[in-house]
Amino acid sequence: MKTTLFLFSALLFHLIFAAEQAKPIHLVFDVSGSMWGRVPDPDGGEARMKIAVAREALNALLQDWDPKQPLGLTVYGHRRAGDCADIETLFSTGEVDVAALRRRVSTLKPKGKTPLAAAVRRAAQDLAFEKQAGTIILLSDGIETCAEEPCQLVKELAAKGIDLKLHVIGFDVDTAAADQLHCLADATDGMYFAAENAADLKDALTQVVAFEQPQPEPEKISAATVSAPAEVPAGAPFEAAWTGPANPGDRLQIQAVDAAVRSRAFDTAYIEQGNPSKLRAPDQPGSYQVRYVTARSRKILAEAVVQVVPTQAEVDLPAEVVAGAIVDVAWKGPGHSGEKLAVYPSGWNGENKTWLTMNYAYRNPVKMRVPVEPGAYEMHYLTARTKESLGFAAFTVVKAEVTLTAEPRFDAGADVFVRFEGGGQGGDRIHWFGPLGEAGKRGDSLYVNPDKPDVKMRGPVEPGRYEFQYLNHKKEVLARLPFDVVPSVVALTFPEQASVGAHLNITWQGPAGSGDRIQILEGPEPRPEVWYSAYINPDKEVVRVDVPSRPGEYRVVYRHGRAKTVLAESVLRVKDVTVTLKVPATVKAGERMVLSWEGSHNANDRIFIMDGQGKRVRSAYAQSRKEMAVKAPDAPGDYEVQFLVGVKHRRVVTTVPLKVQ
Repeated sequence: MKTTLFLFSALLFHLIFAAEQAKPIHLVFDVSGSMWGRVPDPDGGEARMKIAVAREALNALLQDWDPKQPLGLTVYGHRRAGDCADIETLFSTGEVDVAALRRRVSTLKPKGKTPLAAAVRRAAQDLAFEKQAGTIILLSDGIETCAEEPCQLVKELAAKGIDLKLHVIGFDVDTAAADQLHCLADATDGMYFAAENAADLKDALTQVVAFEQPQPEPEKISAATVSAPAEVPAGAPFEAAWTGPANPGDRLQIQAVDAAVRSRAFDTAYIEQGNPSKLRAPDQPGSYQVRYVTARSRKILAEAVVQVVPTQAEVDLPAEVVAGAIVDVAWKGPGHSGEKLAVYPSGWNGENKTWLTMNYAYRNPVKMRVPVEPGAYEMHYLTARTKESLGFAAFTVVKAEVTLTAEPRFDAGADVFVRFEGGGQGGDRIHWFGPLGEAGKRGDSLYVNPDKPDVKMRGPVEPGRYEFQYLNHKKEVLARLPFDVVPSVVALTFPEQASVGAHLNITWQGPAGSGDRIQILEGPEPRPEVWYSAYINPDKEVVRVDVPSRPGEYRVVYRHGRAKTVLAESVLRVKDVTVTLKVPATVKAGERMVLSWEGSHNANDRIFIMDGQGKRVRSAYAQSRKEMAVKAPDAPGDYEVQFLVGVKHRRVVTTVPLKVQ
């Protein structure tokens, strides 16, 4: 995907700088809700969101943008759902801050409708289209969804404007949208490109360079030939060789037999893309013509008849599937880019193309989620563009039977445990709800794993009547199980007094929920200073903590892990220590000396030797000893030996001078 995005961006860059250097350009960018849809990765990877592909492509394009090249950007559908007025010109046409434009594009999120006509009008006005030549490049993934008629509007703009060109990229669009977008481009003699993924754009954009360049000579009209296969399977790619004048922008296009040259083309390949040209057959069987058409005058210089023959596909999945399940669907079919597997109600006649669920046939088998409503359904294999069914398999969705089992009561604040049987589909979850009969709320929630039916959650803090609820991916409750939460006994036991820097053993009793902890605090809630914090281990009833380094009165609390509330609290009085430190009055540089002390013998006690500038030159743990050998500093001078207690906010309790000779 990265390679195709790079190619797309490079080609679009070439399009703009080779062909449009003299003209201002205004981009119209679709950010409607449908841009959350996904398109297949032609390299076989996971399908990607259209908005992500489009953002990356535009971002890559702008990396090498000449800031002197006039550029504008209008977007629609990015702020409000259902609002046809949600159109905004983010950057007026002119020299732009490219970095700012790229940052802004990266923040756009699809939300709203597709007001094509109004957005194109806004871009044309920003280009001052009645006073100067200009080009609009429209990227859209759908049809006009507001009240205006975009094709008629563009014709009116073209009649009023001075050499206004509109090039259109139809990104993963259906037949109706393609027809409308094609009309927009045709109204200004612009180009229309159909793209099912980023890779499709790389070939479609090259011809615009030649199409927009000034023509030094009149268009050549000469003999031409087209050679194509007599038969092609519906929807299949094929090659057509040609000879002809090869004017920039000349093309091969597939049309119905005897159709007008400006009528709908089922596919188009431009001569700049090579010889033979690569085309894709229509999805509907029948007779068609592959025509050589000139760029400017739209004359048909040659044509060849192609018979499009029917093709079929097979779909295989279990005959009975649990509601909401994700199943593997195997298929046999053409396997062309953009083809899909989609679920429809039983008896689908092909008219309403809106599927219940869909995934691209880029792997085999394909993982598909079935509907949550029990009933009869069909899994269809659809063509890429017109969504014609090439084959299907019928299946039945049955109700998911889920049962829950758990203890009838739990301590307040404790973890709760529940077991499920049945269900286990992707997106299913379990949570608890309550207290019942009051203004209850949802508590801890976890997605289920069919291989791990025993679920552990952090339970309610307040006593009362609650229930476990099992929900499918549409948040419909499939099973309930009530349980009671009873008051829990929470207590902390430890000596009322301890020395600074000492270790203190605290015996606890409590719910032992996930994240529960013992803390030593200074100051009141809600923002006390935390001197020590340790998570509860349900298998160990004693927690060993470090006493603060400052004397004073502290709070020892049992804090609930999720609610963060204090369930129990006691006072700890911390007394200071008097430490006597014995140090030689003088010592030779680098020799070992013995230090001894009385008054504190804790594991975290430290001894520092500091120079005259306050820099530490020696450090050692005193631990529980009464004396230790330490190497004197290497340089002569006056030093200070410090004895420190504590872990957090380590504190000096005594100092002794040291002279090094």
